[in-house]
Amino acid sequence: MITERLVAQFRNPHGPLGWVAGGVMSRRESNVTRTLATVDLLELSAPDRVLEIGHGPGVGLAAALAVADEVVGLEQSTAMRSMAERRNRAAVRSGRLSLVIADAQDPPPGLDGFDAIFSSNVWQFWSDQVATLSAWRDRLRPGGTMAVTFRPPLSGATEREALEAGGLVVDQLAEAGYRDVRLVAIPIGEVPAVCGLGRRPDRAL
Repeated sequence: MITERLVAQFRNPHGPLGWVAGGVMSRRESNVTRTLATVDLLELSAPDRVLEIGHGPGVGLAAALAVADEVVGLEQSTAMRSMAERRNRAAVRSGRLSLVIADAQDPPPGLDGFDAIFSSNVWQFWSDQVATLSAWRDRLRPGGTMAVTFRPPLSGATEREALEAGGLVVDQLAEAGYRDVRLVAIPIGEVPAVCGLGRRPDRAL
């Protein structure tokens, strides 16, 4: 029962177990590798404005802040917001990092003008993935990049299942109106993470 409750926390961490889940996410090597590799694939530069969807304990935010001037984190969990704020306290104080509580499937108004948007292991929780990807496409600047990374739960998972999930991600990016879509496998042990990348068209659809 405790194990099941802890696993459920990875969807929306809250309460004492939410802090435990956040600690696991921030320390587990596969989680960190997956997230840092996603940020690397964005090829960020200093002037970029970047958003992470479902930022968790703030590992990806820290990686983006190491390169980009302005970063925004969106998260539905207040526990994860608190952990991310502690991890990146200096950036919050300087105004380089803003943290927003909201549901990724219902983007709040005014949150737009991004050069890059990324997420790591939150795509699978969206009830309408194409609609969510489409909504965030319109929050990118023309030519901006979306990166969606996923790694299946390891209990019985295979490399083939991971690549099939990646194929679904890139198909959904194309359906949502992204261009130059591609799939990158991120080596992590026997089961890779997969990252679907796409760009907002230079012209409005």
